[in-house]
Amino acid sequence: MPHFPWSQLRRLHLNKYQGSSSALLYFLKACPDITHFSLASSEALPSSDEFFELPIISLKALIQLEIDHEIQDEDDEDDEDDVLPLVWIFDFISVPKLERLSIRSCGELQDTELDWDLAPMFANPDCKVKFLDSSGFESESASILERMVVTDITPVPLFPRVKRLQLTGPRIDPALLANVIQFREEQISQGKEAIALLGRVEISYAVDEKMRRYYAAALSTILGSFGMETRCKLVFDPSEFEPNHLPSTVDMDG
Repeated sequence: MPHFPWSQLRRLHLNKYQGSSSALLYFLKACPDITHFSLASSEALPSSDEFFELPIISLKALIQLEIDHEIQDEDDEDDEDDVLPLVWIFDFISVPKLERLSIRSCGELQDTELDWDLAPMFANPDCKVKFLDSSGFESESASILERMVVTDITPVPLFPRVKRLQLTGPRIDPALLANVIQFREEQISQGKEAIALLGRVEISYAVDEKMRRYYAAALSTILGSFGMETRCKLVFDPSEFEPNHLPSTVDMDG
């Protein structure tokens, strides 16, 4: 469809994508006014020298981004240096209005990638992301939570405007999550306008009901030990989670 008016697209679900990283970015460049974008792929996305020379693509209207990149069949003979991790996309796009970010799968993520790929876009006062589903970050969910508070290492926290957080990956230390909730509430009480109140955390782990009750009790106990009544609503029943998916999309197989 050489004459398809890509620039008129507003909502797009790119399913079973099998192309290259460069082709994906060129495609996004042709759709500068999309507001909702969902990408699903089970293939390793190869890169090229051309890929690293691409200019920043401005997606000035994008408010919701969903990515599910779970590589199922990896070829041992492939050169791993030619395959980029999921977060490479944030080095090449500008999303000044992004409010909802859902990463359902991205494989292994290193601390350096958190600092180099995520921090420039999401650890700044202009970040407008209000909802974060970090289930796809696997073991790095803990590192993301650690970077959501101000420390000597992270003077500006990741996702300062997040109001709703969803955790459905590996079980997170309840003390770490409680620390994030407490930090956000303290910032609000001190009148720090750059930080939003974390008002809702949805937690779902592949454990039995007894363990879920234990985790909920531990988290409530830790929050209570801070001597303050939290305004954050903790939700442990997946049936009560608020919907995350795109309400309507143009569904295209890649």
